[in-house]
Amino acid sequence: MQKHDSSLDEIVNEKFKYTNLFLYTKKKMSTKVISVRISKELKKEAEKLNIDVKSVIEKALVAAIEQAKKKKLKEAINALLPGMKKVSEEGWVRLVKECRKER
Repeated sequence: MQKHDSSLDEIVNEKFKYTNLFLYTKKKMSTKVISVRISKELKKEAEKLNIDVKSVIEKALVAAIEQAKKKKLKEAINALLPGMKKVSEEGWVRLVKECRKER
């Protein structure tokens, strides 16, 4: 089962390979203000170290969204796999060829 999980991870990671790059480089047409409360000490330390808090929060949110999407995709794939086992390899090859011809 671990081999299946690692290959599934590879598929999911390939799908999201450029997600961060796209989200970080895409120019946003509009923004939304959110408010986050942090301790005074944390804010003071970030300022002292010249940490761009907005950038850190944005990157963390992008990473959390990507992780949630990967989890959702893996769940969907795992839900579909049992039904896919009923189709033979030859059947898959035939279906793929038919789909390619339709393009």
